[in-house]
Amino acid sequence: MQNDDSVEHMNTAFLGPYVPTAVIDPLLDAEKQTLCELYWQRHPRFRFLKSVKPNTRLLDLGCGSGGTSFWLDYLVPDRSDIELHGVDMTAGEHTNRMASFNSVDLESGRLPFDTGSLGAVLSAHVLEHLKSARHTFSELKRCMKAGGAVYIEVPGPESALPPKASEFRKAGWPMMISNFYDDGTHVTLWNALDLIAQAQDFGLILRGSGIVSDPYLEDTLIAAGLRRGDSELMLYGFWSKTRWSIYFVFERE
Repeated sequence: MQNDDSVEHMNTAFLGPYVPTAVIDPLLDAEKQTLCELYWQRHPRFRFLKSVKPNTRLLDLGCGSGGTSFWLDYLVPDRSDIELHGVDMTAGEHTNRMASFNSVDLESGRLPFDTGSLGAVLSAHVLEHLKSARHTFSELKRCMKAGGAVYIEVPGPESALPPKASEFRKAGWPMMISNFYDDGTHVTLWNALDLIAQAQDFGLILRGSGIVSDPYLEDTLIAAGLRRGDSELMLYGFWSKTRWSIYFVFERE
């Protein structure tokens, strides 16, 4: 792949000059659908949803557009058995696909579920918008069954290190968000130990954690994003390359 000024621009203080040495040449021109399938099928968030117990009542906490509903029968296994519910501040484009949607202020609101009625909770890129997660964890403790699973994903400390997205865009990169502070609604940059401590205070036992990364695909996704001007592929590759997000899996005691 040709090196141009935009490729060389990638944050020299953080990653060094970007040279896509690990590009998988046969995949560079693959259909976007193929690249996205390869990316998501190994993503810990996707694997969590696909592996919850049969017929689980699952809450998407901070569900945004409601796009998680498309994952139920996306790739394998088909998890149409999941009863998917959503809460957020406002309804999204696809929340009508869910078993229910309710508007809830996660800083102080009560989740609209009976005690011990949820089997699993998925929350992706939500807790960074809150000043504290203590009220949220308290509500999860009330609503979840014993042994229920919780997946939480947030930007980690590494997300504050890259240059702002505007700098990448000036250099011709199709960048949506590269730095934690690109999003003015971000409030809390979580330290993993602090998040774990808050969760444990409310009976959530840590069962697993890690960094969301895909060293196999990340260079190919970045290179394809640059070549095609595709901000989604760029986001997936860049966040992986920079170890942008961290995730946690808890179990309700």
